Amino acid sequence: VNKVASALGMDSSVTNKAVSVTIPAILSGIIGRAVEPGGAKNLQDVISRQEPGILDRLAESLGTSRQAAMLESGRSALGSLIGVDQIGSLAGALSKFTGGSLGSANTLLSLITPGILGVLGREQKSQGLDAAGLTNMLQGQKHNIASALPADFKGYLAGTKLLDAVNGKITADEPLPETKTAVRST
Repeated sequence: VNKVASALGMDSSVTNKAVSVTIPAILSGIIGRAVEPGGAKNLQDVISRQEPGILDRLAESLGTSRQAAMLESGRSALGSLIGVDQIGSLAGALSKFTGGSLGSANTLLSLITPGILGVLGREQKSQGLDAAGLTNMLQGQKHNIASALPADFKGYLAGTKLLDAVNGKITADEPLPETKTAVRST
């Protein structure tokens, strides 16, 4: 968080506050889109396009010449996962919630996304999940994701559909019809 704060020129307490709501908000948006037709496959495709080892290189890329490429990659991936229009809604809510600038909010979203995708990719691989299995794993975390979002932040996202997946508006609690857990190769 301190490296992100430094890279964005933000106070570390504001950055910490922003990161604590950004991650569950992005995950909620990802779940919402992943349960739509073709969404689980799209999620898997976006994860597979991430640079291998992104989690290891994320912090060391901040403040270097590689940061710009990471920002572009993160913004593109986030747009594919939640929709470009939702990025603006999320950045606006984040800016209002933290009192930071809209530019800093957009940059933070772009920086956080590769890390989220790196973790999801690692979990997908370690659990041997296909696209539908990954989506079902995420749906199993809806309550935890919703609990991580403060009520006042949720209010800033009202009407955006970003939180529908964790607020019960998507009722697909059953596994997706195409769900098959991939067999791990040994």
